Amino acid sequence: MRAVRAVWRVAAMALTATASNGAAQSAPLPGEVIVRGEIAARVDTFLTRAALHGLSGAIVVARRGEVILRKGYGLADRERHVPIGPETPFFVGSLAKQFTATAILRLAADGKLGLGDSLGTFFPEAPADKRGITIRQLVTHTSGLPYLPSHGLFGLGTRDSVMSEMLAEPLMFPPGNRYEYSTPGYILLAGVIERASGVTYEQYLRSLFERAHLTSTGFVGEHTRWSASPVRSYSDANPEDLLADVPPLPRFVGGGSIVSTVGDLYQWYASLVRGDVLPAAQRDELFVPALHLEANVEESLSWMLIQLPTGTLRQAAGDIGGFNAELRHYVDEGLVVAFASNARVKGRGYREIVLNYVARMSRGESVPFPPAVSEVAESQLRSIPGTYSLRDSGTVVMWATGDSLMVGAVDATAIALLAGHDSTRARRAAQIDGRANRFLAALESDSVAAASFIHASIPADARRMYLGKLRGMLGDSIAGRAAVVGTAVDSPGAARTYVRLQHGDGHEVIALVWRGDLLIGLEPAGRAAYPLRLSADGPDALASFDLFTGHLVRIELLGDRELAIESNGVTRRATR
Repeated sequence: MRAVRAVWRVAAMALTATASNGAAQSAPLPGEVIVRGEIAARVDTFLTRAALHGLSGAIVVARRGEVILRKGYGLADRERHVPIGPETPFFVGSLAKQFTATAILRLAADGKLGLGDSLGTFFPEAPADKRGITIRQLVTHTSGLPYLPSHGLFGLGTRDSVMSEMLAEPLMFPPGNRYEYSTPGYILLAGVIERASGVTYEQYLRSLFERAHLTSTGFVGEHTRWSASPVRSYSDANPEDLLADVPPLPRFVGGGSIVSTVGDLYQWYASLVRGDVLPAAQRDELFVPALHLEANVEESLSWMLIQLPTGTLRQAAGDIGGFNAELRHYVDEGLVVAFASNARVKGRGYREIVLNYVARMSRGESVPFPPAVSEVAESQLRSIPGTYSLRDSGTVVMWATGDSLMVGAVDATAIALLAGHDSTRARRAAQIDGRANRFLAALESDSVAAASFIHASIPADARRMYLGKLRGMLGDSIAGRAAVVGTAVDSPGAARTYVRLQHGDGHEVIALVWRGDLLIGLEPAGRAAYPLRLSADGPDALASFDLFTGHLVRIELLGDRELAIESNGVTRRATR
């Protein structure tokens, strides 16, 4: 225990250190933007350029206890041109689970429960196979409960009815046998918190928010509160609901119902380390490794602990729709980053790339900066949209959305151009096209065969949801309404097949997401396949830069009706 406490003393010193002149750092004013020092300036330049290529989000970076960057980038609402600021609220998804774990430890500190207590202590009505599950097993995802609820995360229900649903979930394995990430387990923890504390989950969590001096953290469904800062999420170019219009979600409670700002997320973590929220014993326990998952990865009580060449990384993250958020502490480097975004591109939230770049820049490493581009001119938003035929074969379509131009593919030839396929990836795309066609055929006639196309990491209940959602979109005649457009190969192990769905006189495009030869997801693509957001690259050119891969697509405007599209060293002309 002495060693654990020593680690905490080092971490606490890093987060509460004063500035070099000895004066304590004052709390930022509401909405205050901070860019302090060379590292912050580099990160700010990177994110400012990235925002011109579609990134949107807010960040707090603290180094050795000093906040050096606090700023928002991109748009909270693209249609209304509402910018993101440091006080913009975000739906943080499963990042909420570490709040729930902290609440459990607080109750333990107050003698209201023990981590070894059984689920049956708080739910006497629990079925026999779940009555012996311990609180520790729920917190560490070793309870045997499934990844997602059988009836999905969305929908109505009372708190008691939702708890009854979770208690009825089938166990995937005997409790304590192995690790399997489980949202139902954290929903049940919310019920434990309520029964142990005598108040609602929301009331108890607010008491912890007060201990941490959080002023901008609350819960999804608080319409009036979140209306003050309009923000909506985006999956590719597709707008989702305004945060203020998302209703209370009873199956998210405990596992993902919290809304917060990057400033509050940083303040929360700093308060944990200082001991404002938990006594020393429970604070120490929060980050003690509980499970060994991989060679350099361990799980503590809701946090991932990753051993890097530069030292220990503590990480907690969440994704819901286009919203994604992450907290990281590079313990030995004295670096804490809180980031939240309202956008996802091709299934990946910007948190997956931004925090890695921030860490590398803080170490002085060289990173590729996005091209310096600008907003698309109003005249181009009006004059460029249309359908363009590539010479020889292939068609692309361009359209305006908000203050941006989009380009997408109508057929497999255009997908290959925009995605920058070489011969190897072209062959892989053809293989996946064939597999997608076989999957759609099985979906219409054979549920067992269709389920065999889905990755083994997806639990049986989630597979049923996946297949049911697809059938609901396709209706009775899959063969008559669905057509494979083509496949974009993102990497040797990842690809997405675009499928056009006919709806009366119109259509929409969805993407089947593959890992290897098996399906792991389903995403909307909108009006065309492989949609890309474009920025102005000079007066007569547009560009799309993929932050995740470094892939650049550049479109030169040759005249009123002609384009030259360059991707991966190949240039094709197109006319309308």
